[in-house]
Amino acid sequence: FSINGYKIISLNKSIDDCNESFSNDNGCLIKINWNGKDVNGDKIANGTYFYQIKANTINNLTFEKIYKIAKIE
Repeated sequence: FSINGYKIISLNKSIDDCNESFSNDNGCLIKINWNGKDVNGDKIANGTYFYQIKANTINNLTFEKIYKIAKIE
């Protein structure tokens, strides 16, 4: 999301186990690639953005957190 609340893009990844990801002693580390473009295929501008991580565990627990990131090119 932009600082103004405009949704840039949604990226989703579903996995069944750690075979589709990197793993370490603490569990799976999921890698999601993104080309830096919005939903219309346009490159995003420099600035501050928010991203939301949402994950569901096999025990039906949900983790959800919002982080801030800056793009400087």
